[in-house]
Amino acid sequence: MESPVPAPTRINAATAMPAAPSNPAEIFTRFERGEIQREELHSLLALHARELIEEMEEDHRNPAAALVEYLLARRAVGRLIRRHGGKTLREVLVALSQITDFPPARHLWNASHPDVPLHCFLRLRREPVFRIREIRPLPEHALVVVCEFGAAGRGKATVRSITLTRDQNWVLHQPCATATASPPSGGTTRRPRQGFGGCGAACLTAGEKRS
Repeated sequence: MESPVPAPTRINAATAMPAAPSNPAEIFTRFERGEIQREELHSLLALHARELIEEMEEDHRNPAAALVEYLLARRAVGRLIRRHGGKTLREVLVALSQITDFPPARHLWNASHPDVPLHCFLRLRREPVFRIREIRPLPEHALVVVCEFGAAGRGKATVRSITLTRDQNWVLHQPCATATASPPSGGTTRRPRQGFGGCGAACLTAGEKRS
């Protein structure tokens, strides 16, 4: 008697971090640098599109959860806008989207498009989550952005404090600096790779505590 063939395991592309980049901006940058061929470019863009379609289908299957996510994101963004202004918040999201080895960047690739509402970029309950806890101004027109991302369970998300500064053109960006991250409980601190623009993954302040 033949043993039954096990059902294929469905991989959740939203929570599993791929080895290849799924951020379209980074994909095109790698293609322009000659690091990937046209066929791989098309494959990676198709993967990104499938992830978006899967989330839309999930919202269609569970409209109640989608509505709750929408309302929570609208409230969180409204709070940030009242404190810092919509222009600054969008600048922060654009700067974060340009950080290589920063997982939420894959969902922030079109943050510079003014026609995309800001609440679309926060993920309060949908995994992988992306929440902005705080934006703190620093001297010399710099900002510290405290955000968390990853698993949705309480205390399971990774917390990062990312320092952003303005260049001579008043563009907000992540400066080159050594970085560390606060991992989830039981995790290990890691050093980011060199990446986009020759910088590390993020200018991070170690020791941030979770609420």
